[in-house]
Amino acid sequence: CCFCCSRLSLQYSEEDPLSRQLKSLLPIAPNEEIVSIISTKDFEGKILTLTKQGYIKKLFLKEFKDISHMGVKCVNLSSADSLVDVALDKQFVFITTIQGKSIKFLSEEVRVMTLGARGVQAISLSQGDFVTNLNTFEKEDNLFVCTFTKEGYGKRTSLDQYPLQKRAGKGVITVRLSEEDVLLKAYCLEKEDKVILGLEDKSVKRLKVKNLPNLTRDTKGEKLVPKKIEEVVKWPS
Repeated sequence: CCFCCSRLSLQYSEEDPLSRQLKSLLPIAPNEEIVSIISTKDFEGKILTLTKQGYIKKLFLKEFKDISHMGVKCVNLSSADSLVDVALDKQFVFITTIQGKSIKFLSEEVRVMTLGARGVQAISLSQGDFVTNLNTFEKEDNLFVCTFTKEGYGKRTSLDQYPLQKRAGKGVITVRLSEEDVLLKAYCLEKEDKVILGLEDKSVKRLKVKNLPNLTRDTKGEKLVPKKIEEVVKWPS
């Protein structure tokens, strides 16, 4: 489901995270999680939704202008699928998977659909593979693909190392993984941006993109933290 909430209802607080505030304000079911938060001044433009099994859909933001406080279903999911990310529509789309694959294509390859539609295939997945997250951007200049794995490895790779492909392709390798490791998140960021790593012992690690090892696409990365990573959050400059 998608919900709308006024920013006047929210306050910044380290003791009361935004996700906790939203759960207290919105009728979110106990078995549901917040996967993405989008800030917008108006309801012009479009958004993209992406599911675990690689289905992408484009929607007009105006579809959500007058929805009730109970929210609205924004994508038709199969029983084995779930929503993993939502982003504002921009010229380019970049998607990654837990097995270390990625695909970059033009947003114009995804047409606008209705709320009840499932979407179209964004990337062709291998058996057992799933999508991690979604990036959108207008220009590739000065952007790096920053990858973070469960076992604590990370790196940054210039976005120009990734070829432009057609939607629904198999993608290319974005990170080499050991058998026990998976890709958690990959963000397209600038050098001055930051990321926050949530570790298995509940501690956090803040890193600047410029301090990540600058490596090629087809590499594992370097060990960033001694413990496993549970979550990665981007913090644009």
